[in-house]
Amino acid sequence: MLGRKGLPAGRRRATGVARIGLATVVACAGLATISGAVPLRVSAAVTSLTLTASPSTASAGSAVTLTATANENVGTAYIDVFDNTDGDWITTCSEVQSCVGTDTETNGGVHTYIAYVDNDPTLENPPTNIIATSNTATVNWIQPSSYYCPTPTLTVIDGTAFGVYTKLVAQVSPGQVALCVRGADGSTGSGGALVVRTDLSGFLPSVDGDATACQAKFVNENIGGVQVVIGSGSDPSTGATWLCAQVGGSQTRVVIPTTGAPPVAFYAD
Repeated sequence: MLGRKGLPAGRRRATGVARIGLATVVACAGLATISGAVPLRVSAAVTSLTLTASPSTASAGSAVTLTATANENVGTAYIDVFDNTDGDWITTCSEVQSCVGTDTETNGGVHTYIAYVDNDPTLENPPTNIIATSNTATVNWIQPSSYYCPTPTLTVIDGTAFGVYTKLVAQVSPGQVALCVRGADGSTGSGGALVVRTDLSGFLPSVDGDATACQAKFVNENIGGVQVVIGSGSDPSTGATWLCAQVGGSQTRVVIPTTGAPPVAFYAD
């Protein structure tokens, strides 16, 4: 069975309509009529198909654009794009040279995609009656706690505390500050990135132990026998925004000294 993307309305021709040779045959009430003898524009000239993914590295939960382009218009054939990693159908196009679809993965990991030009009357991967097969395109989805802080400007903690791996770091970039936090016990963990659209102009976030100042809790769960709490807060009078991490008895707050009320978003792992 194909996966979550499902079958789009009108994806395949209606029951009773078939294409043969250079004509369209319409079966109706047991009668067959020849309509138009319109040449199919799927010919030997359709010989190649190229698939691209943009971006090729993305934060888990964000969308990636997949573009399949044939060397000419495929006419009444189909361009089908699939996720080969989980078997999901991404998109289908006809009467075009280029077909565009999007995919979003909520978990980290690498996914491989492939596209076909085909005359398969049903939706399946791989299809039958393949005219051209694309290259494969890969996308590496990375958890937000790693994606937004690839080279931390400030490391508060990045190691084991109370038997749980704990990371709380900050990445200062032009026009943006990201506070990334994660608590994990082996493959089980929680975390995310608090991204603030502001320019610190070379200043680093400050660090203190006032974790009680975090009003919003994004994570509050037991990981490896240790309670891990992640939250955020802000001061409307100054515009300052902060991220807090509590791991066992350890409490840490990282404060971004912004002014006004900059856009803030939390992306969960």
